[in-house]
Order: sequence, then C-alpha cells, then structure tokens
Amino acid sequence: MTSHMITSVPELEVCIGGKNELCDYLIQIVKEDGTEHFAWGKTIWDLGAAGCLYKKDWSRWEITTSPIITDGLTWSRDTGRHLIANVRELNRDEIFRDAFRKLAQV
Repeated sequence: MTSHMITSVPELEVCIGGKNELCDYLIQIVKEDGTEHFAWGKTIWDLGAAGCLYKKDWSRWEITTSPIITDGLTWSRDTGRHLIANVRELNRDEIFRDAFRKLAQV
C-alpha cells in the first residue's frame, strides 16, 4: 500500500515550499529524481510505514498467515504458517498532512 504514498512537485511547493532549508531541499531532490514532471508523482515509501505506526487509525490492518515466495517468484499461502500483521490500506492524505506540518516546523 505504500505505492499510494505519492506526491508531486507542485504539491510539495504549495505545502512546504519556502518553509525552511529542509523543506526546500526535499523539493529539490524530488525535482532531481525525474526528468519530466508533467503529470508525474514521486512515491515516498517511508512515510507510509511511519504514518501507519504513528497513528493506527490512518491505516487498515489485517492479521494473516505469512506468505511463501515460490520458486516461480509468486505468492502462495499455507494456513499453518505463523501470523503477521499486514497493512491493507493507508490514509495517504492524513499521513502527508502530518508530515508536511512537521517538516514546516523544523
């Protein structure tokens, strides 16, 4: 679900641009990551993990058996395996709002 943790240069510029050196640096490195920014987004994977641990109601979890990776590089299930917590859904907007507010206060 961290694939939903996408932002764009225009969003970054509006939300955190000019707030401080750290915010401007983040915008700069995102700009440098892509060559064509029209209708383009940058996934910031780390925010998803941090956000769902910071506030559990920003995500939807399930308890399931751990998957097995087969020789064919596909997923398989065995109901006898140990249980894991799996994040099924992230509230992208809440996580980014919180991160942008905190970054702006640095």
